[in-house]
Amino acid sequence: MTDARTADTKAIPIGAGRGGRYWGRFYSLLAIAAVVATIGLNANSGAVVIAAMLLAPLMEPIMGIASSLVQGHLRRVVRLLASTLLGALLTVGLGYAILVAFKVPRDIEIPQQVLAPTTPSLADLVVALVAGIAGSYVQLRKEEAGLLPGVAIGVSLVPPLAASGMLLYFGQSRLAGEAALLFVTNLAAIVLTAAVVFLAFGMRPSRRLTGAGIRVTLGAAVVVAAVVVVAIHLTERTLHHLQQARDERTVARVIREYAGPHSVEIHRVVVEGDRVSVWLLYGVPLEKARVVAAPRDLISESLHGDKIAFDIARALGRDIDLEFTGLIKFEASGR
Repeated sequence: MTDARTADTKAIPIGAGRGGRYWGRFYSLLAIAAVVATIGLNANSGAVVIAAMLLAPLMEPIMGIASSLVQGHLRRVVRLLASTLLGALLTVGLGYAILVAFKVPRDIEIPQQVLAPTTPSLADLVVALVAGIAGSYVQLRKEEAGLLPGVAIGVSLVPPLAASGMLLYFGQSRLAGEAALLFVTNLAAIVLTAAVVFLAFGMRPSRRLTGAGIRVTLGAAVVVAAVVVVAIHLTERTLHHLQQARDERTVARVIREYAGPHSVEIHRVVVEGDRVSVWLLYGVPLEKARVVAAPRDLISESLHGDKIAFDIARALGRDIDLEFTGLIKFEASGR
């Protein structure tokens, strides 16, 4: 195992002791990654979002936080953490500003790639913990640098921040907070497991550093507490999403039973507490395409009424506020 002096020499925290030129390049590259992520998210392009993950330089200061923590350099931890959070705010701001610059309508349907980071779960925490192990291992074993792209893709840092800024633009502050939570989850989990790996590989505080043991213990306690708090919240969110998914399947089942032989396609179901929103596509024979009538008159009378709301409420076991959005699609008679 490497002794304390060797570990302290070899494991200078990333970003520590570097001047304005390094941080200038860091923020420039981060801004480019934020622009690419915003464009990819708005265009629903997974490939462009992955490109942004590969461009983002956020893993460097995060690894620096972990190694500084292990070595007892708490002031360095604070500086690197401040730089990382400043970069996070820059990314959120660019996500918002780009939509303003391109005058994107606020009343459009939000792209699915933007909504994807708004449901963080325990699975995301596990991925971040593993990414911290892989990232720190690569940091210690430069010959394994080929693993870095996989680490960058495996853990999402810039896309949730860009999505947070975009959701603020669309007026979805709650969802913006959930996307930001995914970034915080990744940050805390990566720092925790990276610090453990650095310790396992023999990184220790310098013997010349007064009170190093207390500093390391204090820093470790803060990181562990942050991960525990995040894990508790994610557990609650995961259970909520599981219950929500069960409710949505129940609603879909009731609608299919209610529709019977009629051509009705369930486009989307959203259950939020007592509010149930359903988007349906009604199939109408093509020969009625030229009929001048209100859409409601083209749909079978047996699909009208409040009975379906009663059936859904009974299936869910609670009173609900049901909102239907119906669209008509014309079908060939041979179907």
